[in-house]
Amino acid sequence: MYKLNFFPMQPDLFRYTYTYEEWKPLKGHFAKQVAIFYEFTTRDVATFPITIVPDGCFDLLFLLSDTEEKAYLWTTPFARKEQNFLKKNAHYFGVRFWPEQTMLTFKDPMKLFIEQVIHLQQTLHFDKQIFQRLYEAPSFRTRIQVLQQFLITLEQEPLLEMKIIQTTIQQIYTFNGQCSLKMVANSTGYTEQYIRRLFERFIGLSPKQFAQVVQFQQTINLLNTDDQIDFQDLIHKGGYYDQAHFIKQFKKHMCTTPKMYLKQLS
Repeated sequence: MYKLNFFPMQPDLFRYTYTYEEWKPLKGHFAKQVAIFYEFTTRDVATFPITIVPDGCFDLLFLLSDTEEKAYLWTTPFARKEQNFLKKNAHYFGVRFWPEQTMLTFKDPMKLFIEQVIHLQQTLHFDKQIFQRLYEAPSFRTRIQVLQQFLITLEQEPLLEMKIIQTTIQQIYTFNGQCSLKMVANSTGYTEQYIRRLFERFIGLSPKQFAQVVQFQQTINLLNTDDQIDFQDLIHKGGYYDQAHFIKQFKKHMCTTPKMYLKQLS
């Protein structure tokens, strides 16, 4: 399995939107670059605010509209955060890249973009006809094909540094985030300081922060896909030292306790 236990989940996007659809590329070139393509329609009246949680990724998000041409670079937060920029009763289409993707490069370090929603035109140069093509596409699968063709036009030859990041992140996946920077650096032959600089440039998080996000996402996936799981299972499968460590890390990223989050799920 390519990603072992890691998948960047955003539960609110399918829980608190009016409609939601997704597709995960499982083979081919895009499987190594893209975690998921998705689209959703926001509600007229929000029962709960839509939030996103740390996932270590970045998304490209397009507003599907015949009157507005808006697209965003949507980056991971450090902790659960409300997304007030989303319009009510609006249709969005997006793509979430794996953290170690090599398809897109930005002129500025990802560290400057982290925890933000930035107009895509400020970070990438692209043909604005993509807005019309996505809007006119008759189906979700057609929009995916349109966006794939668009992304291929933006793709550049991967930098050596990005390949080093790939190797490093695979190590973190293998250990479900339970590895030190020293261990990861030793596996690549590069210094801890150099690895840290690469993470700030391409991921936006430090290696330690990213490892904690991988561990946290494992927990979120379990909570949202297994309604029979208990705290002891979460602590064991998530690799936490004990209950206190689990609760502390969960609150750090989710801004609430595990018990309160379970109540929200029910």
